[in-house]
Formats: sequence, structure tokens, C-alpha cells
Amino acid sequence: MTVLMAAALAVQAVAAPPAATGAPIGPDVVVVGRSLEETRAALRACVARRCPPKEDIDASLAHAENQFLVGDFKGARGTLTSSRGRNKRFAKELPVPVAELLRVDALVGSMVGERDYARIGTIDSVSALKAGLPRDDPRISAQRLLVAAVFAREGRIETAVNMCDAVAARAAEMGWGALQGEAMFRAAALYGMASTVDQMFNGEAQKRLRALEALDVPGARPYVDAAVLIQVKLAEMRGDRKALATAQARARTMRVDRPILLIAPRADLQAASSGGGVQPVFDTRDQWVDLSYVIAPDGHVRDLQEIGRGARASGRWIEVAREVIAKREYVPLDQPASGPGLDQLERAVLVSDLAPALETRIRANRGAPRIQFVNLTARDATPPVGAPRGSAPDQSLPPTQSPKPPSTDPSPRF
Repeated sequence: MTVLMAAALAVQAVAAPPAATGAPIGPDVVVVGRSLEETRAALRACVARRCPPKEDIDASLAHAENQFLVGDFKGARGTLTSSRGRNKRFAKELPVPVAELLRVDALVGSMVGERDYARIGTIDSVSALKAGLPRDDPRISAQRLLVAAVFAREGRIETAVNMCDAVAARAAEMGWGALQGEAMFRAAALYGMASTVDQMFNGEAQKRLRALEALDVPGARPYVDAAVLIQVKLAEMRGDRKALATAQARARTMRVDRPILLIAPRADLQAASSGGGVQPVFDTRDQWVDLSYVIAPDGHVRDLQEIGRGARASGRWIEVAREVIAKREYVPLDQPASGPGLDQLERAVLVSDLAPALETRIRANRGAPRIQFVNLTARDATPPVGAPRGSAPDQSLPPTQSPKPPSTDPSPRF
């Protein structure tokens, strides 16, 4: 099954690696950043002197980010849950930092198999924003889209669509064009995906796509263009030549300057696990790989290569992860055919949900394994905060730091 607009299932994201500066020296580039030991020492010192909550949160996020990047997911989770315990109560005074902490805590929880914890944590991040931001702040609605995405990923599609519709209605009322476009885009994409499996959903998908294509508000254009490109793919799958010709004619001039995912194949781990692909099935420790690639100007993926992996990472699931990325299609970029494209870096993580073992309360990985993708692309490789964006694959969400009305930038600091 091909999943149209896999971005509609986006949940949470770890995005940028630790802040770093580069200085060329001769033929080499020296990258200077804070080491794991430095962020650990800084956090310990902050906690010891009972530093202000904002400093505590910043130090916790910085260290957890470093822990995550070296593959210590459980260590990162411990750092974040401890900070959550110290700082969640400050949501009214510090709604944005606390929401960011809860968001990242939920993300890392999902990486170690705590699916329910991750969903609740994402909901809590909305509550944190509501505690201290005005009711008409668009960041609250943007964060609600993340909750909708969590429900979609769990298969609760009706709930997810209803939440997207509510966000779209609120955004239309308040004049938040980019947010309205993304909310409509996500809901339409869910039906588009469903219609590739069961034609009974095609009518609703077409209705929603037409409504999105008719949307004429500032900031929504990338999502309107993406809707037309969905029509191209749906027409191809149906073999509808007339609809395909019409959609292709409209799509020829569409170009964007940011990654907007159009198509991603489903990660089929059932096939990968036959013949010992996932080994052992429930042991997902250190099962991650970092993959770099380029989104070419025509929207296809090129130059895919592995640049790192966990100490125990092995099995055919890695090939599945590579295939998922290699077969993606993005909206064509606003570059000439010979342009450089957009550099991307993602981590693929093999995850299995935690559950109590038989006749014991000890929790262990018992769920069927799945692959989660986390965008690690550095911020300076993406459009600035404030530019409308499409959703990134699988794990991503908009930033909560900007004091201005937010975009739906899928590359937050962690």
C-alpha cells in the first residue's frame, strides 16, 4: 500500500542537532559544539544551585538532545522526565518553554516504546500553552494539530480528522492562512491515503481536496499546490486519464522552497522480519541508523547514504527504512533542474511498545516492532521560523519558541 502524504501522520520530532559553528581551516571544516560531558556538567550545576525554571529547561533540553544524538534514548528520557517533574508547574509563567519540554519528553517516550505516555505528553503540551498564552494565540491551535497527528498514527482517523477540522475552522475565523491550509491539508491527506486502499473514501477525499484547492488566503499556497499534486497521484492510481491530464496541467508550474512530502511507501516490517530480518524481535536497544539524502529539484530522493548507526543495529529493517526514504516523492522545488536540491538528515529508529511481561509487572518490549523517522536536519538548512512549511515525514511538529504567530515548521530545536 502506498501512503499518500505521509506528512498527515506526522507526530513529534527531534530536529536539529546541538547548535554548532563551523570555521574552515585549510581544506577542513572544524565544527565546535557543546560536548555530552559539558551539557551534563551544565545541567548538574544548574540543578545544584536551583537555577530558574527557564534555565533548567534549557539545560535539560540541551543535554537530552546530546544524549539522544549519541543513541542514549533512555538516558535522554530520564533527563527529560526529571526536568518535567521540576518544571511542569511553571506552565502559567513559562508556557512556551514548558510546552517545548513536554513535547520533547513525549517524543523521546515514543522512542522507548511508551506510546500512551507519548500521546498524553503531546496533549499536555497543548495544556501548557493554554495555561499561559492568550486564547487567540495561534500556537495553541498549531499544537493541537500535533495531537491530531498522534491519533491518526494510532489508527483513530475519525478523531484525527475532527481535530484537524476544528483547527481549520478556528484558523479561518482568526485569519491564520498557513495554519488553515495545513489543517485542511492533513485532513484531506488522511482521506486520500484511505482512498488508495478502499474506493469508498474517494468521494470524501475529492471533496476535501477541491475545498483545499479553492482556498485563497495568504500563507496557504504551499498546501493548495500540494492538494493538486495529490490529485495527480490519485488519478494515476485510478487510471483516470482525463483527471490525470487535468491535474498534471495544473501541477506543471508548482514549485516550493521547502520540503513538502507527497508520497512515502509504508514500512512493511512483516516482510522484513521473515527470515530473521528483525533480530531479536523485541530487543530494540541501539536499533537506529542515521541516513543523509538530497531532495532533488524534481522532488525525488537522491544520494541516500548511511552515516551512522547504533552499536547493535542490524537486520533487514534497515533496508526497509532506506527503501522508504528512497521511494519518497516531494513537491518539486523552486530550483532549476541542475540545482543543488535540499540536504536532509534523518534517524530511523526501530521501536517496540512496552507492556507487562506475563505473570509479572515488569514492563518489556512486547509490541510488534515499527520504524519511526526523526528529522535531524540542521536549522540553517531549512527556511526560517515564520515561513509556511509543509510537514516532514513521520515525526515532526511546529516550534513553540517564536513569540510571533508560528508557522508549521517541522524542524524545531530538538
